[in-house]
Amino acid sequence: MKTLLKLAQETAMAQSVATFWPKILSALSENEVDFPFAILYSVAEDEEDTSKDGTMSQSSSSSQTFKSCALEGTIGVRVFP
Repeated sequence: MKTLLKLAQETAMAQSVATFWPKILSALSENEVDFPFAILYSVAEDEEDTSKDGTMSQSSSSSQTFKSCALEGTIGVRVFP
C-alpha cells in the first residue's frame, strides 16, 4: 500500500510526460522487495506510414497501425548501449 500511495503522490506532481517516467521509477525503487527490477517502455503510434519515396502508402485490404516503443528507464537492470 505504501508503494501505491507513493506512486499516486509522485505521478500527481508530474507536469509533463517527460517527468512522469522518472517519478514512477523513483516510487518503485523505494520498494526493492516487491520490485527488484523494472523496465518501463512508452508506446506510441506512428503518425504516418510512408513508402520509400516519401509518399503515403494506402492499403484498402488491411489497415495496420504501427507502434514505436521507447525505453523510458530501468531499476535493477543494467542497460548496455
